[in-house]
Amino acid sequence: MLYAPKRNLAFLHCMKTGGTSVRAWWEETFAGETVRIYRQHYHESLADKMYAAGRLLKDVNIFTLIRNPYAIPVSTYHFFQKLENDPRPEAIEIRNMSWSDYISRFVDMAYRKQGDVPMSFWDYFNIDGEVPDNLHIIRLEEIDTLPDIINLRFGVRIPVNIPFINQSEHDSISSYYDDDTAAHIRRLYKWTFDKGYYDADWRQA
Repeated sequence: MLYAPKRNLAFLHCMKTGGTSVRAWWEETFAGETVRIYRQHYHESLADKMYAAGRLLKDVNIFTLIRNPYAIPVSTYHFFQKLENDPRPEAIEIRNMSWSDYISRFVDMAYRKQGDVPMSFWDYFNIDGEVPDNLHIIRLEEIDTLPDIINLRFGVRIPVNIPFINQSEHDSISSYYDDDTAAHIRRLYKWTFDKGYYDADWRQA
């Protein structure tokens, strides 16, 4: 998590939601005043960040980005396909997988909660079964509202120009799914769909 104490502002980075672009803007905008909060790495849950920070973040304006859940496995899969020279065993394994094998692996890891990265937004956000009131959730598709949120809602008067980097190229999201694979994503991201952030119909993705 990136935290600017003087601004009472923090950013929680969820994997494959455009967070790398926000981090690039943040590092330039808040150079010299940023505190990095983590236990092991920056893709940790909010609960982990709160644990690492103690009560430091209790009244801080924290914002985060979310993305259509159907797009996340697709983007992750193609991200690894680009890492041709990455020697990590996980990267090599995924580069050699078909999409059908990868989505099975993704879902299996999520259900068994393997690895140290949260696999759903609920896992990222909830603390003892509740999402804190000071967490402000912004859809990636509405990132153009971020300047108003930061300047008007949070009262932080700064330029907000987000560069778009680390983007993956792929076909339409719906082309990767059928009813069976989509059912797993609906189950995994149930909270996100139930809250109305996205349409649960994979054909609309």
